[in-house]
Amino acid sequence: MKLRALLMLFLLLVSTSNSANSRELSVVTEPLPPLQIQERDGSADGAAVEIVELLLKEANLSDTDITIQPWVRSYKQAIAEPNTLIFSIARTPDREQKFHWLAKLYQVDTYLAKLKSREHLNVEKLDDALNYKLAIIRQDFTVDDLRKQGFSEKKHLFTTSTRENLWIQLFRGRVDFVVTSTLIWHEQIAELGYDPNKLELHYKIPGQARDLYLAASLNTSPNVIARLQKAFAVIKQDGRYQQILAKWHL
Repeated sequence: MKLRALLMLFLLLVSTSNSANSRELSVVTEPLPPLQIQERDGSADGAAVEIVELLLKEANLSDTDITIQPWVRSYKQAIAEPNTLIFSIARTPDREQKFHWLAKLYQVDTYLAKLKSREHLNVEKLDDALNYKLAIIRQDFTVDDLRKQGFSEKKHLFTTSTRENLWIQLFRGRVDFVVTSTLIWHEQIAELGYDPNKLELHYKIPGQARDLYLAASLNTSPNVIARLQKAFAVIKQDGRYQQILAKWHL
């Protein structure tokens, strides 16, 4: 009887610990189709969302909800609050010591996008872009790199907190280019009432290919980190990670 009672107590403690970890954990991201898609009811979908949800389930943390919000808010939350996961975040030298890097989700290149109708806008090397106005997300990893290469805010770089504002500024002629990635957000642009087919990826910014990660704030529980890293190794080995990317044509 004592053995049975001890076993039940052990199982209760494990269950309580897992539940506590799950309740205390926050997961934040931004709208970034097709990796992260915000549905009309506020729920999250997309390739990276499916991967992260699978990781949470595999790590027995599936009670945790994913919050989609503007990138600036997600980034600040992940910097300031313990037990916070963030994705899909570019891994850069400036950010290396600010997070625990748990899982590489995807890789993207960075481009200057413009309206096809503005044929006179031409960039053949990065210095050419100093003649134009570029819209970019505040806290985007490319901002610091562009600053180092002579681009300044208000003169060359016009920052905003949401990706919707990038496209609004472009289509209204307030900027010449948008700094974006190979993920062009066709659905998001269409939802704003614009035609995504009027856009082109005009110039690939050299040296700006980036790995997008699931990362954790520095004060995240080591137990949570270990469980998620183990879960990622499992889903890559058994092919479920690759199946999700294939489902979303990535």
